[in-house]
Amino acid sequence: MLRVVRTNVVASTDGFEVRVRYGSPHRLEYEEEDGHLFVLTHDFGRTAEGEGYMIIYPEDAPTWEPPYEEEMLPESKTREIYHRIESALSLMKIPYQFEETPGGTVNGTRWESAEGYSVEILSENKVIYMEADHTIVAQAEVIGPSTLALTVGDFYCWQPPHENETLGEQHRLVILHRVMSGTANLKVSLLLKK
Repeated sequence: MLRVVRTNVVASTDGFEVRVRYGSPHRLEYEEEDGHLFVLTHDFGRTAEGEGYMIIYPEDAPTWEPPYEEEMLPESKTREIYHRIESALSLMKIPYQFEETPGGTVNGTRWESAEGYSVEILSENKVIYMEADHTIVAQAEVIGPSTLALTVGDFYCWQPPHENETLGEQHRLVILHRVMSGTANLKVSLLLKK
């Protein structure tokens, strides 16, 4: 049986919780009582009528979070997790839809998107975003296991030789979203700070 514990948390008598987390990136967490944690990223969209809904990005290769990342997550278990998440969201009265993320590949510490950009964690204190021949280098701070904090101000201009080109607000928001998405594909969470 499912019950709403808080506005963003549903618990089950079957020994699991589903939590909606808002941040950078937004996270949808499914956790079993033995500590096995499964995380999806989500965003928000609006219908043509202006109604809000949650956009959930399913994992291409679903895995448990550390320290259980080496354990197999069979397809049957993945289906069960998705069904439990859907039931919890329905109970919380959160409209949602699943949406595929644009494809890409992980190459070491670099996410290369099929959309023509890349995100690379160069070291523990640097994240690089690149599209075509334009680059942004953001300073990062380690604030926890697989978690980095980035300063939003680092995303206001390109690196030389393009530092004099204007980077509009809309483009900057797209880049921030891509960086969050890219680091999520690298299994790293981001916190954006001013």
